[in-house]
Amino acid sequence: MTTEDPTGRALALLSLLTGRSHWSGEELAHRLGVTTRTVRRDVDRLRRLGYRIDSSAGTDGGYTLRAGAAVPPLFLDADEAVAVVTALVAAGGDQTTGMVDVSTRALAKLHHVLPTSVQGRAEAVRRVARTAPIGRAPAVDPARIATLAEACRDGVAVRFGYVARDGRSSGRRVEPSVLVTVRRVWYLVAYDVDRDDWRMFRVDRIDGDVERTGHGVARRTVPGGDPLAFVGASLAEMPYEHTVEVDVAASRDDALGALRGLNPRRVDALDATSCRIRLGAADLPELTRQVVDVIEAAPVRAMRAPTVVSDHLAAIANELTELVRGDPLTNGGESERTTRHTGSRARRG
Repeated sequence: MTTEDPTGRALALLSLLTGRSHWSGEELAHRLGVTTRTVRRDVDRLRRLGYRIDSSAGTDGGYTLRAGAAVPPLFLDADEAVAVVTALVAAGGDQTTGMVDVSTRALAKLHHVLPTSVQGRAEAVRRVARTAPIGRAPAVDPARIATLAEACRDGVAVRFGYVARDGRSSGRRVEPSVLVTVRRVWYLVAYDVDRDDWRMFRVDRIDGDVERTGHGVARRTVPGGDPLAFVGASLAEMPYEHTVEVDVAASRDDALGALRGLNPRRVDALDATSCRIRLGAADLPELTRQVVDVIEAAPVRAMRAPTVVSDHLAAIANELTELVRGDPLTNGGESERTTRHTGSRARRG
């Protein structure tokens, strides 16, 4: 683009306006290599095309683009378009996102609103990129996420049905504060009005519609002031059906650096060169995966687990030892073992 090209300059201006909520005239002029008077003319040109651009004078004055119904409020340059398409391809092919179907639909529609100049690159990525599934997360309804997000933003109380971990159902009236994702699971942090205390709700366990009550909220502060820390503490103290403690020859910081998804509150320093990791899961295969991740990350010094967990891990270890040594197995047993462990490796990615 050159400064003498009004069309290219207008598109560049639109790209800047969509990338940030507010720009001063001087900033835009500097970015485009033109005068502030030219910026005003280009803004007027975009307004005639239907874009709603607010302007204000004074020291804090400048320009702000508002979303409008007449034209798509989306403008992406080539790199941004490729980034969005790549993210949607990953979300559409990865069961862990919980939003596979809607991501696929969004990807199919996106090319209709992309500028012609970037459609080719984005379409190439869409056609040839593939994502290997690495697991499955609880499916979530995007409309439910949006409703809860709006209630948090607007300070409006909501009610919904909720199914607890033990399967019991109950009605909840809450003052929503924030949404948090941990290991691809969505949580709502909210003040439970009936229980007079803060609670954390898994969004996938909300049963039925989320209804706005019409009442405002008290705008309370999450205990500790940090929603992420609140969720982390809640998950760290949550009881699991199967647990194990692993002592490793690595400092607490090194262990957390090697195991990115590990909850920091489940790692306790023993000394400067070792720490204890507390693992938990609802089922033995998931706990086994966590133990293997720890073994791969740091030398293990000791492990403590209930009998059922110890027996399960010992059985897995024995089978792996037989496979590695090539001990004779019956055809049926070899087929079972190979299939089982191949599946485990596929699930772990």
